[in-house]
Amino acid sequence: MPLQAAELSPNNLIQDTQQVFRCCLTALSRPWTPVAVPAFVPGEGALYPSTMSVLIALADFETRIWLDDCARADASVVDSLVFRTGAVITDQPAKATFAVVSRGAELPLLDQFGQGTADYPDQSTTVLVQVAALRSSGSAFRGPGIETSIEGSAEPLPENFETQLHANRARFPLGVDLLLLTPEQVVGLPRSTRLITGEGG
Repeated sequence: MPLQAAELSPNNLIQDTQQVFRCCLTALSRPWTPVAVPAFVPGEGALYPSTMSVLIALADFETRIWLDDCARADASVVDSLVFRTGAVITDQPAKATFAVVSRGAELPLLDQFGQGTADYPDQSTTVLVQVAALRSSGSAFRGPGIETSIEGSAEPLPENFETQLHANRARFPLGVDLLLLTPEQVVGLPRSTRLITGEGG
């Protein structure tokens, strides 16, 4: 069962954004536990309502957002994000605060995004990946926020997704954090989460 976020007031943007912010924190602190995203704005172009709401809640004028080709080609997406957040749209994934992959199957290699530095690992990119479905079975994960182990999967994702997760975890404390989004839910995969599938448990 996905965790349910509190009801949002459509007339209170501050309250709305704070609750979506807490929703993302919950997702990252409890890896692979779906959290309901109470979207307070509609989707825009190729972006889900959940994705737009998360970006508006997290981004500001100091933020750099990288969009994949599909989202970037839609002027309504770019204009809406810039107008609502003041963020800069960048074409350099390594310099992005947030990266948006509107088609999960076309997720680029995670090492193309900002990995953080030894002094500031928190300055890495958070990658938002849109998927069609989240499953409670599939790959097995361990790590902070997971009591023993947990299973999960999403589709569509590239065939090399598990390989990418192994490589991302190997760079810890560097590496990226991921938020996998359906139109209504989000799952967090922080860099501290270890994929144990294929490791013999």
